[in-house]
Amino acid sequence: MILKEGQVFWYEVHYPEGGISETRRVVILEIKDGLPIFATFATFATITGQGIVDFDFRYDKWKVPIFKWDEIDLEKPSYVKANCVAQVDSSTFRKENYIGQMTRFDFQQVMAKVEEFMESGEEGW
Repeated sequence: MILKEGQVFWYEVHYPEGGISETRRVVILEIKDGLPIFATFATFATITGQGIVDFDFRYDKWKVPIFKWDEIDLEKPSYVKANCVAQVDSSTFRKENYIGQMTRFDFQQVMAKVEEFMESGEEGW
């Protein structure tokens, strides 16, 4: 399957600490020339349905609302966690786990927040 920026999938996310993994919704962030960045990798960010409670809280301040969540077939209002970004082998994404395509506006908001996080120097995850 050829991945595209802004596609949303169900994906088994392995967290960097604690050896924990869970199936989560993720959005593909970077693709170059039809191939993932670094030739065999796709960069993604996780998605959560848990809303923003405190804009100053370490985790909440990096959540980006998906305004058109219903157009991607998400069950409820959802947020991209700009501080939870990882790279994986692109071949691990499966067609049967595809959920939908994020709107251009929502994707641009996500990328701006991811860039802001990367420049912040804060630790992810």
